[in-house]
Amino acid sequence: KAESSLKDEAARIGSPTVLQTIACDLMSFESVRNAATEVNDLVDKAEYSGLDVLVNNAGVFLMADDRTEDGYDITMQVNHLSHFLLTKLLLGSLRKAADVRGEARIVNHSSTARWVGLPLSESYLSPSEKGALGGDLTPFRMNRYHHSKLCNALFTIALHHKFRERGIENVKVLVADPGLAATHIVDNVGLSTGKLREAYLYFAKHFVPFQSAADGAVPLMQCSFGEDSKSGSFYAPARLGMYGEPTLVIQEGKAVETNPIKGFSERYVLDQNQQKLMWLKSEEAVDEKFFSD
Repeated sequence: KAESSLKDEAARIGSPTVLQTIACDLMSFESVRNAATEVNDLVDKAEYSGLDVLVNNAGVFLMADDRTEDGYDITMQVNHLSHFLLTKLLLGSLRKAADVRGEARIVNHSSTARWVGLPLSESYLSPSEKGALGGDLTPFRMNRYHHSKLCNALFTIALHHKFRERGIENVKVLVADPGLAATHIVDNVGLSTGKLREAYLYFAKHFVPFQSAADGAVPLMQCSFGEDSKSGSFYAPARLGMYGEPTLVIQEGKAVETNPIKGFSERYVLDQNQQKLMWLKSEEAVDEKFFSD
């Protein structure tokens, strides 16, 4: 479906873009490893010479308190852990592109949900039994989503600092928040079928003032293609963090003093202890050291 839609869009605008599709199930670390091998083999060809931009965009919302085949919460593995692993496995191709063309980028996708909850707890990044992270009531589903989206931002800032510690200047890592955007994640909300799901979708579509999916994609595009975008930066919608043009809330791993999103703090994202916890538990989960040193 996605491949067909992209091909239709490319044809509509007359783009010469060549689309390559590689299957990747983010609920399986084995699938991520297989996909990374395919991507690395593809971009190693002379006509590509590496991977210019990796956008970790895929995600799920309000899923049940179930576990993947690897034993982790579905929301955390799909939204963060598999992206952490994929980024690690594709880093060589990203660095190759940066050496050839001067720059490569890693772009993560967070959410306003990073604000809606407590600091990161290691239990959300650890193997656990089904139902052990609150159960299936909506507030607990939202809490698991909050932790996964907080990890997306923590990963970005932590990786930025680790690149700088190692003298890696030509691979940028950035993160975006789409705000309230009318994407298909709302249609595919992970609530059980029946009256609860119908009521949620009706409320979301008729009473929540979503901006368009296109508008929600602007911060992501700023991170991916913006000429002035710097590593360690976080772009979010300027109005309440939910609507409007993208604005910087973090730049080069530091809070932006002129941040127009008043009343909201990035204290969790910028907390070095939170970054360290995310990093250590993520490496443990995927059974990989991100760097060899």
